[in-house]
Amino acid sequence: MQPWAQDGAGFTLTVRALIRKLSRAPNFPSENVEWVEADLDDAEALHAASAGVGHAVLQVPTGPADTMAAHARNAATTLADAGLHFIVLKLASASRSAPCPEPSIIGNASVEAAVRQAGLASATVRPTMHLDNLLKPSAR
Repeated sequence: MQPWAQDGAGFTLTVRALIRKLSRAPNFPSENVEWVEADLDDAEALHAASAGVGHAVLQVPTGPADTMAAHARNAATTLADAGLHFIVLKLASASRSAPCPEPSIIGNASVEAAVRQAGLASATVRPTMHLDNLLKPSAR
Protein backbone atom coordinates (compact mmCIF):
# COMPACT_ATOMS: atom_id res chain seq x y z
CA MET A 1 0.00 0.00 0.00
CA GLN A 2 1.40 3.38 -0.96
CA PRO A 3 0.41 5.80 1.84
CA TRP A 4 0.36 8.85 -0.41
CA ALA A 5 0.52 9.89 -4.02
CA GLN A 6 1.03 13.21 -5.72
CA ASP A 7 -1.16 14.34 -8.55
CA GLY A 8 -1.87 17.69 -10.19
CA ALA A 9 -4.11 18.73 -7.29
CA GLY A 10 -1.59 17.94 -4.54
CA PHE A 11 -1.19 14.94 -2.27
CA THR A 12 -3.70 12.16 -1.82
CA LEU A 13 -3.46 10.06 1.32
CA THR A 14 -4.44 6.43 1.57
CA VAL A 15 -5.97 5.41 4.87
CA ARG A 16 -6.08 1.92 6.33
CA ALA A 17 -9.05 1.71 8.67
CA LEU A 18 -9.27 -1.04 11.26
CA ILE A 19 -12.75 -2.39 11.90
CA ARG A 20 -13.91 -5.32 14.03
CA LYS A 21 -16.26 -6.69 11.36
CA LEU A 22 -15.89 -5.87 7.68
CA SER A 23 -19.64 -6.32 7.28
CA ARG A 24 -20.07 -3.17 9.41
CA ALA A 25 -17.77 -0.99 7.30
CA PRO A 26 -19.44 2.25 6.18
CA ASN A 27 -20.74 2.08 2.65
CA PHE A 28 -19.20 5.10 1.01
CA PRO A 29 -17.14 5.05 -2.13
CA SER A 30 -13.48 5.78 -1.60
CA GLU A 31 -10.54 4.34 -3.42
CA ASN A 32 -8.30 5.81 -0.72
CA VAL A 33 -9.66 3.77 2.20
CA GLU A 34 -8.55 0.21 2.82
CA TRP A 35 -10.74 -1.57 5.38
CA VAL A 36 -8.96 -4.20 7.49
CA GLU A 37 -10.73 -6.56 9.87
CA ALA A 38 -8.97 -6.92 13.22
CA ASP A 39 -9.63 -6.64 16.92
CA LEU A 40 -7.60 -5.01 19.70
CA ASP A 41 -7.37 -8.45 21.38
CA ASP A 42 -5.58 -9.97 18.37
CA ALA A 43 -1.90 -8.94 18.30
CA GLU A 44 -1.21 -10.92 15.12
CA ALA A 45 -4.02 -9.20 13.18
CA LEU A 46 -2.94 -5.80 14.55
CA HIS A 47 0.64 -6.40 13.46
CA ALA A 48 -0.49 -7.41 9.96
CA ALA A 49 -2.76 -4.36 9.76
CA SER A 50 0.16 -2.11 10.79
CA ALA A 51 2.53 -3.30 8.05
CA GLY A 52 3.69 -0.32 6.02
CA VAL A 53 1.89 2.22 8.18
CA GLY A 54 3.87 5.11 9.63
CA HIS A 55 1.21 6.93 11.62
CA ALA A 56 -2.02 5.89 13.35
CA VAL A 57 -4.99 7.15 15.30
CA LEU A 58 -5.82 4.91 18.26
CA GLN A 59 -9.16 5.00 20.01
CA VAL A 60 -9.71 2.29 22.58
CA PRO A 61 -13.43 1.59 23.08
CA THR A 62 -14.76 2.67 26.46
CA GLY A 63 -15.50 -0.20 28.80
CA PRO A 64 -14.21 -1.66 32.05
CA ALA A 65 -10.85 -0.08 32.95
CA ASP A 66 -9.03 -3.42 32.96
CA THR A 67 -10.34 -4.23 29.46
CA MET A 68 -9.38 -0.77 28.19
CA ALA A 69 -5.89 -1.22 29.69
CA ALA A 70 -5.45 -4.65 28.08
CA HIS A 71 -6.59 -3.36 24.66
CA ALA A 72 -4.29 -0.34 24.93
CA ARG A 73 -1.26 -2.42 25.97
CA ASN A 74 -1.84 -4.85 23.12
CA ALA A 75 -2.33 -2.09 20.53
CA ALA A 76 0.52 0.13 21.76
CA THR A 77 3.01 -2.73 21.98
CA THR A 78 2.03 -4.04 18.56
CA LEU A 79 2.20 -0.58 16.96
CA ALA A 80 5.61 0.07 18.51
CA ASP A 81 6.90 -3.33 17.36
CA ALA A 82 5.58 -2.59 13.84
CA GLY A 83 7.75 0.54 13.78
CA LEU A 84 5.08 3.23 13.68
CA HIS A 85 6.54 6.73 13.89
CA PHE A 86 3.70 8.49 15.68
CA ILE A 87 0.16 7.96 16.94
CA VAL A 88 -2.69 10.25 17.85
CA LEU A 89 -4.42 8.86 20.91
CA LYS A 90 -8.10 9.79 20.90
CA LEU A 91 -9.70 9.42 24.32
CA ALA A 92 -13.41 9.01 24.88
CA SER A 93 -13.61 11.65 27.59
CA ALA A 94 -11.67 14.48 29.14
CA SER A 95 -9.10 13.95 31.89
CA ARG A 96 -9.83 14.90 35.47
CA SER A 97 -7.68 15.40 38.55
CA ALA A 98 -6.91 12.25 40.49
CA PRO A 99 -8.59 10.68 42.27
CA CYS A 100 -11.68 10.51 40.10
CA PRO A 101 -14.06 7.58 40.51
CA GLU A 102 -15.54 7.82 36.97
CA PRO A 103 -14.66 4.49 35.26
CA SER A 104 -14.01 6.08 31.84
CA ILE A 105 -11.49 8.49 33.40
CA ILE A 106 -9.73 5.59 35.14
CA GLY A 107 -9.73 3.68 31.84
CA ASN A 108 -8.33 6.67 29.95
CA ALA A 109 -5.45 6.94 32.43
CA SER A 110 -4.56 3.28 31.83
CA VAL A 111 -4.70 3.81 28.04
CA GLU A 112 -2.35 6.78 28.25
CA ALA A 113 0.01 4.82 30.52
CA ALA A 114 0.13 1.92 28.05
CA VAL A 115 1.10 4.24 25.18
CA ARG A 116 3.83 5.85 27.30
CA GLN A 117 5.16 2.44 28.41
CA ALA A 118 5.34 1.25 24.79
CA GLY A 119 7.59 4.23 24.01
CA LEU A 120 5.38 5.54 21.20
CA ALA A 121 5.62 9.17 20.20
CA SER A 122 2.08 10.46 20.53
CA ALA A 123 -0.33 13.33 20.89
CA THR A 124 -3.51 12.94 22.91
CA VAL A 125 -6.89 14.39 22.00
CA ARG A 126 -9.16 14.74 25.04
CA PRO A 127 -12.65 15.95 24.25
CA THR A 128 -14.14 18.14 26.93
CA MET A 129 -17.62 16.75 26.43
CA HIS A 130 -19.65 14.35 24.36
CA LEU A 131 -23.39 14.77 24.70
CA ASP A 132 -23.80 11.08 25.50
CA ASN A 133 -21.63 11.67 28.58
CA LEU A 134 -24.68 13.38 30.08
CA LEU A 135 -26.37 9.96 30.13
CA LYS A 136 -23.83 8.57 32.61
CA PRO A 137 -25.11 8.17 36.17
CA SER A 138 -22.10 10.14 37.46
CA ALA A 139 -23.15 13.14 35.35
CA ARG A 140 -26.64 13.29 36.80
